[in-house]
Amino acid sequence: MKTTDKLILLSGLAYGILFYQQDFGVNFLIFSILQLIGVFIVSSKETRSKNWWLAFSGVAIAAIGVLLYGSFLAVFANVVSLFVLAALTVEPKASLLVTIVQSIYSTITGVDHIIGDFTEKVVEKKELSNNTKGFKKIVIILASILVMLIFLGLYRNANPAFLEFTNQIDLSFISLSWIGFTIMGYYFIYQMYKHNRIKELTDFDINTPDAVVEGKDSSTAEKWMSVDSEFFWAKTLLIMLNVLIGLVLIVDSTYLTGLYKLSDSISHSDNVHQGVSALIMSIIFAVGLILYFFKGRLNFFENNKTLRIIAQIWVVQNVIMVLFTGVKNIEYIEEYFLTYKRIGVFIYLVCCIVGLIFTYI
Repeated sequence: MKTTDKLILLSGLAYGILFYQQDFGVNFLIFSILQLIGVFIVSSKETRSKNWWLAFSGVAIAAIGVLLYGSFLAVFANVVSLFVLAALTVEPKASLLVTIVQSIYSTITGVDHIIGDFTEKVVEKKELSNNTKGFKKIVIILASILVMLIFLGLYRNANPAFLEFTNQIDLSFISLSWIGFTIMGYYFIYQMYKHNRIKELTDFDINTPDAVVEGKDSSTAEKWMSVDSEFFWAKTLLIMLNVLIGLVLIVDSTYLTGLYKLSDSISHSDNVHQGVSALIMSIIFAVGLILYFFKGRLNFFENNKTLRIIAQIWVVQNVIMVLFTGVKNIEYIEEYFLTYKRIGVFIYLVCCIVGLIFTYI
């Protein structure tokens, strides 16, 4: 039996023992450590890229988070990190977004993948290796046990004496629900160690260059306006948006410094939560515009320095607006105490800043 198959069998058993009718806690840490050891064993040195080690660390950090807090968010982060690590083990050059898509695809199409792999190992009549022989022996034993159980049921129904004899045997230690739970665990673990990928998506991801190449811009703007016109449009729009967000920041700063008071009809909750929703949408649009303008020929326009500075100022002003919203949330907490929802606001704001930093880069 191959090392990967052994790890799948051991991991499935560990899943059933650690998680059946258990809460979130130390079990996630133990299971994650086992999976980290297993993935490390099946991976090669070439596979262990910087992104691979980041995902490896993410699994460990999330597992510690589950141990400390037992929250659904930590569990979710732990599971996602495990699948990302598994995908990067199969294809270390893939981007994060593609690894997540591939993991979802592998989970959805897992049954077909398992049947295909099982058929290849058991049914195809090729020259048997020692590993394949070991796998077939296990399959034969399991199949024999299944047939024996069928005949056991038939004999119990056919022979009252045998039925009474077998009723005296205590089989309460066999839990069908635990077996079903463990089989489900095997299913997900199988997808981790034997990833089913969309080859075309992987090839596209690897072969697409990260850098913007001159002359490769296929935007609609290029078809109906010159580069000078597109430059003028981008410059005009970004200047207008800079002025607008600057006005918003001025008004916000007067509120935060106490120079301007909100009306009594506007609560702290409205000011923070509604503001965060609108802020996130505005940042998504802001990032989208910058990606649109700088995805092609404007990067190579000889007079684009001014445009780049204007765009960078806009990004910085967006960061300041996020920080102002964070200050409002702190004031909200000081008056009404800390809640999960207010912690969630900080998480959203951190994600916004991370996105803006990557946009700036």
